[in-house]
Amino acid sequence: LLDPVAVAVRAIEMAAASDNVWTNGISTSTRVLVIGAGPIGIIAAMLLKHMGVREVIITDGIERKLQLALEIAKVDRAINVGNMKTEDRIHHICEITEGGADIVLQCANHISATIEGLQMVRMLGTYIEVGVTKSKFTGGKRCEVDIPRLFFERNARIAGLIALKPSTYDKAFELLKKHKELPFEKLITHEFHELDQYLETIKKMGDEDYLKAVYIPAT
Repeated sequence: LLDPVAVAVRAIEMAAASDNVWTNGISTSTRVLVIGAGPIGIIAAMLLKHMGVREVIITDGIERKLQLALEIAKVDRAINVGNMKTEDRIHHICEITEGGADIVLQCANHISATIEGLQMVRMLGTYIEVGVTKSKFTGGKRCEVDIPRLFFERNARIAGLIALKPSTYDKAFELLKKHKELPFEKLITHEFHELDQYLETIKKMGDEDYLKAVYIPAT
């Protein structure tokens, strides 16, 4: 779990960094939208709840993952957007956050989530793109967007996260030591006991109930 915890930690650090007088970082009045209920999204949501922000909303298209987010991270809202149209998703989030989330963490690793997420952040808010490199972003295809509207209209702070510092792993390790306070063990949804079961287990990564797997040697 060290790597996903480190990524979540760094995403929150980036969101908390206030680089001018217009942004407030993270406080007890902050509303956060986490897009994607995978391991990183759920960990980030859990840490934000532990920090005492006003509200944490998580979205995904898989109901089981949203249930895990409620159980593990205790998010305030877990919204299934799988059957909603793009404009309906954007409208719904902006409506329940009264104009957009203060912070958006895009952890779904998909271009459509990026385009939507940039329209779900409030004016002068903060948007963090987690782990989407150029090749993943476009999938080798052209993508046409209205750049002024998408990137500049909200005057939001936009940043991407694709690399970590060694010190981030130190912070993640210290957090994992707080496993009695934070239910990291619930992120382990699968386990295997023989090394020849590794590939079989990895192939389950696409399953709706899969978050992380662990190898426990047979005794």
